[in-house]
Amino acid sequence: MDVMQTVLLSLFLTPIIMYALVVVSLGVPLLRSSRWEVAFQRTAVAELDRRGLWLDTWAVQEFSSALSMVGPKVLDDVPDEVNLDHLAAVSALADGREVTAGELLGLRRVMLLHVLRRQRAVALRVRRLRYLPTAWSFAQFASGVEVAVRGVVWVLRTHAPVMKQLFAGLATYSVVAGVIIGAFVWLGGSATGSPVDVAAAAGTAISWMSIAGVWLLGSRMIARLGIAVWGEPRRWTGAAIASITASTLIVFATVSLYATGVFEKLTRVQQDVAQSVHLPEEVSIRIFSALLGAGMFWMAWGLCRMARFTRLRLSERISSFGVAVLIVLLGATCLNMAITSSVLPGAVLLTRVALGLAMLLFLVSALVAAGEWFSRRQRLIRAGIVVPRRGFGLGTGIVVVAVNSVTYLVVLAFDKVAWTSIRAVEIAAYGLAALMLAGIALALAWCVAGWLYVRRVDSFYEKYRATLFVAGPAGVRVL
Repeated sequence: MDVMQTVLLSLFLTPIIMYALVVVSLGVPLLRSSRWEVAFQRTAVAELDRRGLWLDTWAVQEFSSALSMVGPKVLDDVPDEVNLDHLAAVSALADGREVTAGELLGLRRVMLLHVLRRQRAVALRVRRLRYLPTAWSFAQFASGVEVAVRGVVWVLRTHAPVMKQLFAGLATYSVVAGVIIGAFVWLGGSATGSPVDVAAAAGTAISWMSIAGVWLLGSRMIARLGIAVWGEPRRWTGAAIASITASTLIVFATVSLYATGVFEKLTRVQQDVAQSVHLPEEVSIRIFSALLGAGMFWMAWGLCRMARFTRLRLSERISSFGVAVLIVLLGATCLNMAITSSVLPGAVLLTRVALGLAMLLFLVSALVAAGEWFSRRQRLIRAGIVVPRRGFGLGTGIVVVAVNSVTYLVVLAFDKVAWTSIRAVEIAAYGLAALMLAGIALALAWCVAGWLYVRRVDSFYEKYRATLFVAGPAGVRVL
């Protein structure tokens, strides 16, 4: 693309892009209520209340789910208000149609109620708390996109009559003026003895007239918005004029650089510069090890702070300390690599002590977690809730042990039997292999059934906890 084509394209696209940016910037926040974040946070708290999360101690996963839905801090409620400058700009685009703050507040209220109802409906379809944050975040993101798109569509529908009127006149004037100018250029070229193609001259003239018309259209729209927001042009401040000029130049420069391929060239230059910078391997390893060690110490500190949270289950708090010990050990190893290439004195003893302490904490955490799970199961039994075992139980466990014990005894007795033929040995070996496979398959199936039973008990307990909250026993807040 040569320079003239680049300039022509940039001049033509700059006002169009500016026009689109103005419409989008006005439409995206138009229907988004000022209480958006507060309303979603309170809806999330209500959903967690419905699930009875505040009635019990939490697992780390439940804590992470609640934190991702509610947020790190409580938001203060604010009244839903419309920015006066925003309202004036939207009214200026409407050109004669009166857009009031009450109308926009009503549209925002309707949209907020619509997305909150959908948010609650999505939450009701998710049974387990561990899957709720993903569905919640996706539904909230989809609601934000919907509100933004509807705001832009509303602005376009309001501005459509004005746009149609302006573009209709602009197209007519551009074509007529281009044909007239092209005819005069052809006439002048014929008179001087240098003939000019009429179609080419008319096309060039129409293109330049269209560019001038589009710039005039964009200037009128910016002037209309500026008058609506800042008043008459003589009252415009230097900052306002500078911002408009800078925005126009940035868009023009961006389109020009993109059209000429400068961005791609800059990317290649950046890659070449990055490849030309060479650090000694030892220096790069030490820098990376130091940064990684500092990051691990920071993670361990965060885990220790989380373990102090009394709402977490005791098993989760103990396991957090165990993970923190392992992370501290890894961080110390990284710092050792950053300081020297040899092992520091006492590093082996420190590693053994840290690993032993972590294993002890994990063992205690597993025992405490088992006790907490049995406590939850006992609550379900006292409430009269029967959790289906579906293959997991004492009877099936005895069968599994019996089959594997018989297999073991048969293997021990296999060498003591006096076989009369090779055919008998082969048949016995195949039968023994089938018995061993059956024992292993039964053991694996029983373990999987036990794992599913543990998860099923937790799932039933979540539902039971929600019924406790809705029923409202003594000391429990009712919805």
